[in-house]
Amino acid sequence: MIPKSINENDFVYRRLVGEEIRSFLITIENLLVLFASKMGIARSSIKQNFGNLAEIAVRIDQRADYFHYFHSEPNKIVKMSQTKHLALLAYWIVRYKPFSQGSSDTVMCYANNKCTINELIALLILKISVISASKKNSANATKFLYRPDVETDTIHTFMHGDITKESMILLFESLERTFA
Repeated sequence: MIPKSINENDFVYRRLVGEEIRSFLITIENLLVLFASKMGIARSSIKQNFGNLAEIAVRIDQRADYFHYFHSEPNKIVKMSQTKHLALLAYWIVRYKPFSQGSSDTVMCYANNKCTINELIALLILKISVISASKKNSANATKFLYRPDVETDTIHTFMHGDITKESMILLFESLERTFA
């Protein structure tokens, strides 16, 4: 939770409460419904680890607090952007892998894409972020992000690359600026 002040003595991280985690889980459910419809799979085939998802919610919230504390000035409170929030969501999904599928679905997913469902969900988050931020240029952003070579390279990077939180944020922000 973002602290009310930015005084060094007042800054103590306050963990998310149940209602905030529940709200995060509702957002995740909406994302999974969208993902399942785009992939042509049953939503019920996607399993989730609620412990990992709660940890992801906390990690993103901790980063928002960090951003608030270290980037705000005494009279100007700064909040983390939606782009950074989505990039961190994608990063932690790739890192913690909170989603899985039944064995036959997993085999089909891996055979077709050479990755787990988590990397595909992270790719969808990237597409949503960039295309929604590209008001004037959304057609070009869509055409670029849905190119098979771009999808394959991005999935490969998510699956095998040594990607950090900061590099994930940079990827999201760079693509958004490119198509702004």
